[in-house]
Amino acid sequence: MATRVYKLIGMWLITAALSCCGSTETGDGQHIYILDDVKNNQLCGYTKESEWGPLAAEGDSGFTAVVISKKGVPVIVTVIAASEDTTNYDEYTLTADGSAIRLKRDLDDVTDRVSREQIWIIRAGRATKVSEAWSEYQTHKPVEQNRHVSGLNEYPVVVRRSDFPFSALLSDGHPERWPNGKRCVVGNMRALAASAPKLK
Repeated sequence: MATRVYKLIGMWLITAALSCCGSTETGDGQHIYILDDVKNNQLCGYTKESEWGPLAAEGDSGFTAVVISKKGVPVIVTVIAASEDTTNYDEYTLTADGSAIRLKRDLDDVTDRVSREQIWIIRAGRATKVSEAWSEYQTHKPVEQNRHVSGLNEYPVVVRRSDFPFSALLSDGHPERWPNGKRCVVGNMRALAASAPKLK
């Protein structure tokens, strides 16, 4: 049962990552796909969606990420966290110096059939929520705030590029030089979990 659940989560992660962020090389910039390799305690970056996808589907982390870079500089980082009931999408806008300046956070709860969208502005290392909207899952019809979803643990807000567990991959300005389109570093996504201490 657990294996089946994790495979479903893996497929949700792939679908979510590709729907929100596109795939492979596009006119919008170069894409890097991040895999949380829990078994080997490493985070791996892939330049090809076709190499990353099958591994993400088999993984048991519940986390993945997609990075969009322009001229070797990360400008959009989207972290997707999935469980049996919810999928959380955190889309960060970054500046050239590595500061996060905006977060668009979407949470889908398939059990309660609701979606929540938050916009956060990040200035001088401090994140401030400026808006929150609730809608019916998939139909996007406005609904009242859902107390169950509001009571869920919130994910930490990243304020700088170096806070991402996979920041070493983001700092590499030439992923096109990675052997076989892949590079791994020691680490995991636990720092971004909803139960993790707040980042400072």
